[in-house]
Amino acid sequence: MSLSLRCLLALALLTGIFAAPAIATPALAAATAGQVDSITGTVTRSHKDGQAAALKAGDSVDTGDEIVTGAKSGAKVTLADGTEITLGSGNRFFVDRFAEDGAPQGNTALRILGGAFSYVGGSVEKAPQSSVTIGLDFGSIGVRGTTLYRAMKDGQCWIYLQQGKIDVFNKGGRVTLQPGDGTRMKAKTIGPAAPHVWTPQEINWIKSAVDASQQ
Repeated sequence: MSLSLRCLLALALLTGIFAAPAIATPALAAATAGQVDSITGTVTRSHKDGQAAALKAGDSVDTGDEIVTGAKSGAKVTLADGTEITLGSGNRFFVDRFAEDGAPQGNTALRILGGAFSYVGGSVEKAPQSSVTIGLDFGSIGVRGTTLYRAMKDGQCWIYLQQGKIDVFNKGGRVTLQPGDGTRMKAKTIGPAAPHVWTPQEINWIKSAVDASQQ
């Protein structure tokens, strides 16, 4: 076979190889963390890929999602382990990480910024070697067996613990709340106020703050 013919055959083979269609690789789907139970007003959800859309009851909530509640709006979200989160207006809710029910050494990390909310813990936070952390505007909460409320007033973050035990902390310090205690934070670098047992008036105020923010 002549040299020129061998070159032509090699070129044909290379052309066929590089012209072959690429095999598409499916993108990995985000893990489902829970679902939306109810919606009031205007609530949107943004995925990790940047796509945003209006949220409706029955929609899934995935790891990496950001849920935003508009003015006079709110949402109730139930995570896969039974955790119930009620968001008032003006909230930005992030599911940064979610540990499936019963997962050993599972860690769940949430962020709820800007508005009032209530939180009733599910089974993940009760499992051994697991942890649930909620990031707030001025700090974070480490929760276990918990029912808690948060509201914003006078530029401060107010927190009331109804059941369980929580650590409230930021760069300025840490406090531990027992059932019936409340605290507040006003900056990321100023520690939470010393816990004290809240009065019925304070408790009624923070519980109503979630509902009132949706009206």
